[in-house]
Amino acid sequence: MKAQVSSAVLVLVGAAVLAASAHGSIGVTASAKGAPLVDQMVVFRSGKVVDGRVRAERTSAAVGKRTCGIAAATPLAALVRSDPGPIGFHDYGDCSRRPADSAGLFVKAIRGERNRAQDGWVYKVGRKLATAGAADPAGPFGDGRLRVGDDVIWFYCRQFSTGTCQRSLEVQTEFENGRLAVAVRGYDDSGDAIDVAGATVHAGGQKATTDDGGRATLTLKRGRHDVYASKKGAIRSFAKRVTIK
Repeated sequence: MKAQVSSAVLVLVGAAVLAASAHGSIGVTASAKGAPLVDQMVVFRSGKVVDGRVRAERTSAAVGKRTCGIAAATPLAALVRSDPGPIGFHDYGDCSRRPADSAGLFVKAIRGERNRAQDGWVYKVGRKLATAGAADPAGPFGDGRLRVGDDVIWFYCRQFSTGTCQRSLEVQTEFENGRLAVAVRGYDDSGDAIDVAGATVHAGGQKATTDDGGRATLTLKRGRHDVYASKKGAIRSFAKRVTIK
């Protein structure tokens, strides 16, 4: 187990903050004040995705016989409120109804997919793996909570020998000679990117494979289309909406 904050192991502890036990209930306790709308994606080992926009309102979760408060504008609040399925967790702290006491919650399973050895659930905000617990009132990186429009990705990390997780994909689009050009980049735990060859770009019922430079082009019908990229061994991208006129 590596000691670096950026390692998947430490983030797993932080990620667990997110869980709502399969044997417990979840109760929403607060108003939307100070609760931003964020875009969230939960990516399972099978590649199945649960995504959507969710308001990260203050909430609570039953942990054993305790009711644990979860602060608004935290990744755990967004995850619990989105209800992706039963979530198992372990409390490494002493959680209570006070959100400030819940920073030690640890996610150990979502919808039956359980952490095993060094592999398990982690989360990113934007392009970087978080360095704090998902319910930490100080925020994912210790410098503030979630903001409106933030992208939050929960995924099952298969930790490499280097102590890092799979790269997360992102698409960038532009129009070239009436065609949609898509560039796919892959971001590591620290948010450093490479061009991704061999990724599959999906849009408008069509598919294309990226070249060595991480680029692909598609000819789409008029209308609105969601564009995303996937590749075995990587975390699929958020869908990006484009309009063809």
